[in-house]
Amino acid sequence: MKGKFFKLLTFLTVFSAILILTNVSFAQRRRTPTVSYSKGQVEQVLRRIEEKTDRFTKVFDEALDDSRLDGSRAEENYTDLARKLENETDELRREFNRSDSYAENSPNARSVLNAATDVDRIMKRRNYGRQAESLWLNLRNDFNTLARIYRLPAVGASSYRGVSTGKVSNVERNSRGRAFSKQQIEDLLKKIEEGTDAFTKRFDETLDDSRLNGSRAEENYTDRARDLENAADELRREFDHNDPGGENRENASKVLRAATVVDRIMKSRNFGNQTEAAWLGLRTDINLLAGIYRIPTVGSKNYR
Repeated sequence: MKGKFFKLLTFLTVFSAILILTNVSFAQRRRTPTVSYSKGQVEQVLRRIEEKTDRFTKVFDEALDDSRLDGSRAEENYTDLARKLENETDELRREFNRSDSYAENSPNARSVLNAATDVDRIMKRRNYGRQAESLWLNLRNDFNTLARIYRLPAVGASSYRGVSTGKVSNVERNSRGRAFSKQQIEDLLKKIEEGTDAFTKRFDETLDDSRLNGSRAEENYTDRARDLENAADELRREFDHNDPGGENRENASKVLRAATVVDRIMKSRNFGNQTEAAWLGLRTDINLLAGIYRIPTVGSKNYR
């Protein structure tokens, strides 16, 4: 009797051990491995997202202009949401470059995914044409890669519902939430002035090497770039004469208005990688200026 009892006890013990080992093995197979990304790898993803977002926004604008929504409130709202996504990606890239570790930028990455979710809902509502649809599908895959890097929900997750309004960029929101010293504003204005000069020079060279050389379009584009250059110079000059209050808001608005015109030109055709990169960096700084003076960012309907 005792022999049978010990045999049964041994069997149960072995069986229990097998179950435990099986569950551990299964759990190990099910566990998602933690992927470590280098800062260089993340930078490549961010650069790809930034470039594709700019391309998508341009094609999306063209698709809206060619649709029944042209001139409607819906077009205006959709354009604002696309611009917001563009601004959020620019801000994430800028903050990433300032950080020691990409993990510090998780809030910025979430803001990008908030904005991407809003655009994704728009894209699912109607047909915007094969090119816009294809660009968005490709871009959304990159956004989901970004989500995996920062361990955030993918585009379209319910946690992003109703978060992004598409009205105010994060650049502007952050600027409004902090006080800038006169020296900080002066440093930004100097950077914008120098960036505008460098962009205008590069833009002129690009036009001279293009099919537009000698045309009325080249003359018009050059004049618009000069308008921005002059507006930036005037703001810097007036700022040196005034206190750091709101005296220069009107001059800042002139810079944003001129920048919006140039931004539309840049989106109208391909001016080459170097010129595009110069403009993207300058536009980001000008949007920071908009936040400081609490005025709409580049591309706003207020500058039409």
